[in-house]
Amino acid sequence: MNIPIVSRTYYQKNLQPYAETVYDFISKGFKVKRIDKMTLSIMANEEKYFLRRHGSDIKVFEQVIVNEEYRSLIDLLEKCGLANTLLSVLDCGSNIGLFSAWILNKARVKKIVSIEADLENYVFQKYVFSNMRYNSDVELVNKALWSDSESTLKISSDFRDGQQWAKSVVPALEIYPNTVKSISLNQVYDEYLDQEIHILKIDIE
Repeated sequence: MNIPIVSRTYYQKNLQPYAETVYDFISKGFKVKRIDKMTLSIMANEEKYFLRRHGSDIKVFEQVIVNEEYRSLIDLLEKCGLANTLLSVLDCGSNIGLFSAWILNKARVKKIVSIEADLENYVFQKYVFSNMRYNSDVELVNKALWSDSESTLKISSDFRDGQQWAKSVVPALEIYPNTVKSISLNQVYDEYLDQEIHILKIDIE
């Protein structure tokens, strides 16, 4: 199937307010394609990423992949003598997994445990990783980081702009359809990791 390369005109008409952001990606050499009415693919550094067309994914991609906001982490690994170490990474509040995808392409990673509370983000993250090339052990966990591992929490859209990157959790005082089980750092370590954590990234509301 011939998938058309997305043009500036298409985005100005169909994807406001992100038209100029996506066109900026194209002008910088990123290959942007429309997969379907909900999904884009963007080729960056020989790796293909997938984003949802509507919501905050494009902004997260700009921060993590285009602007490399975590670049100082690689410099720190080098200064600490860990540049050639097989790393254990814990990504808490992983959204669609762009930080995990980025670190896989920048460092030697043995295992990543990626924790995301929101079910929609988690399902799309599984799609993202199913289309990536990597040799590391990647474990995706649909739970919310919390002080214990016994709580039932409600997914809330009340924080910040309420888009996909701003989902938060609050105690579920009643029966809600959109809930998630909690998990503590201790349980994450006991259940999913077999070595010390070298990188702990926490971006949660």
